[in-house]
Amino acid sequence: MTRRHVPLTAQLNRIFGAVILLTCVILSVFSYRMNMQAHIASQTAQSVLLLRTMAQSINAQMAQVEIIAQETAYDEDVISLLRMERLPEQIVSIVATMDQKFQRTEAYLAGLGLDIVLLSEDDAAVESYNVIVHGSRLSEDPFYQAFLDSPEIAAWGLSAQTFPFSSAVLSESVEAIPYYYKVMVGLNARAGVVRCQVEAGKLFAALSEYEGSESLMVLSEARPLFVHGDAADVPEQVRGESWQEDGKIYFAVGLDALDATLVMCAPYAAIQSLVMRDIVLSIGLIALSGIVLLLAARRVVTAVLRRLHALTDAVTAIPDGNYSVSLPEDGPDEVGQLARAFGSLIARVKEYYGALLHQEKDKRTAQAMALQYQINPHFLFNSLYWLQLQMEEQGVDPALTASIESLGRVLHYNVLGSREAMLSEEEEQIWAYVDFASATKDHQVSLAVDLPEALRSARILRFTLQPLLENAIRHGYVPGEPLHLRVAFDAGFAGDRLEIAVHNDGRPMSQDQIAELQERLDAAALDGIPTADRRTGHGTALNNLARRLYLTYGDAAQISFESGPNGTCVRILLPLSICMRGGAVHEDPDRR
Repeated sequence: MTRRHVPLTAQLNRIFGAVILLTCVILSVFSYRMNMQAHIASQTAQSVLLLRTMAQSINAQMAQVEIIAQETAYDEDVISLLRMERLPEQIVSIVATMDQKFQRTEAYLAGLGLDIVLLSEDDAAVESYNVIVHGSRLSEDPFYQAFLDSPEIAAWGLSAQTFPFSSAVLSESVEAIPYYYKVMVGLNARAGVVRCQVEAGKLFAALSEYEGSESLMVLSEARPLFVHGDAADVPEQVRGESWQEDGKIYFAVGLDALDATLVMCAPYAAIQSLVMRDIVLSIGLIALSGIVLLLAARRVVTAVLRRLHALTDAVTAIPDGNYSVSLPEDGPDEVGQLARAFGSLIARVKEYYGALLHQEKDKRTAQAMALQYQINPHFLFNSLYWLQLQMEEQGVDPALTASIESLGRVLHYNVLGSREAMLSEEEEQIWAYVDFASATKDHQVSLAVDLPEALRSARILRFTLQPLLENAIRHGYVPGEPLHLRVAFDAGFAGDRLEIAVHNDGRPMSQDQIAELQERLDAAALDGIPTADRRTGHGTALNNLARRLYLTYGDAAQISFESGPNGTCVRILLPLSICMRGGAVHEDPDRR
């Protein structure tokens, strides 16, 4: 099944689109939470401040009522009237006097609907419904009876904290709120009680005048004493200074004198709409920044791809003998380094091929030099094509740029002027090559090098080791399994011999394959033009190496193969004395 090719720009659009969307979602949630907390905190501060202002107004009016009740309880006429210490005609006069006082006081606090009456302890006292009534008429009022039995001298009629039975006097609609003050005539003697009753609607008039969209209410034990707004906003219970319930947010301030709570209810959706309006602009700016970044990234990637396509076209033209190719412009990045290395390679190949056409004097050296720079075009083409696909699929991964750098080092090593290189230089080159090859195999290829310090300055033909490693990876690598390569150098083998062994633990070779390969390499060493295997199309690199070794060292150079269940080993034997001094044996190239 052919894998569908997805252009890098399309992948970039998907990746950046996902990143922008994810960023917007994350920042939206974060911004929503932060803004919601800030708005709730601000709304709480404003609402609590407003409630405290209203509570102060209510408390101030209640204080006036308390002062009037206290002054009335200490009035001598009131005490005389409740104790019945005067003659009947005097009592009538006192009742008339008190009636006038009460009317003036009630007129003074007409805004609260004040009603003052004296509750007598003596059922024989003369009743006047404007001034005095028998306290026994409130015998069915549990709060009043609890108040008489308590040590408290004064209380508002809805106080549940001091009088546990007060909740019984509450109803769904409270019209009046009484304030009781005991009239004491001795240490423990009580003559009666002053009751100052106010209308709930007038006491809470400040709430009724509120023009906001929020609901206001006064609750005692979560039961409404007064509601301004939607009655459905009454909460099940008071849970602190602010809380959320059924899609609403509540704010509360205590009315201690009444043992009640002043509560404001605001719709949660209104705060959410304010928050959403605030974050829309910031999310829009983030999305715009992401789009600008996407366009900038597309421009950079398009420029890189254009240069890579130009480099790929140039590599494709090399096998056809076309060296007049157009390379991409130079630059400080990895593509520029690769283009410079490849340009140097082309220039060097053209230079040496031109020199070979005009110089027949040293045929052996010219042929060896030409072979040295006969880089396998298929390797370059396949490698660069792989790089292009990887960059399109992976989005310019740092590992990919490292592989480009490794390939550039391999190509740059090939265009150096000398035919030979020290083993230390060959070691650096094969590390670069294996780094690049490992990237093409999903980093499943590893390398170990055993190079004694005494041999690091020994010289061999440049690019002696790479064909061996390339062949080991090509034929020994099993997809999905790691491949371990090991290169060992030994100068103690069979006297004047330098042994180079390349091991791999990959797919083994059969004895027939080894025999066929050995025969082909022996033939390539003697023939002038190495060719690839007709069946596989491979083998040019090893044939090239065999011919170069023969042209340089003659019969003193040997290549052998071993393979078994533990892997394959390729051994090269070279004259140690020549490698250590950098000389060469000049044998007849036509010798059979």
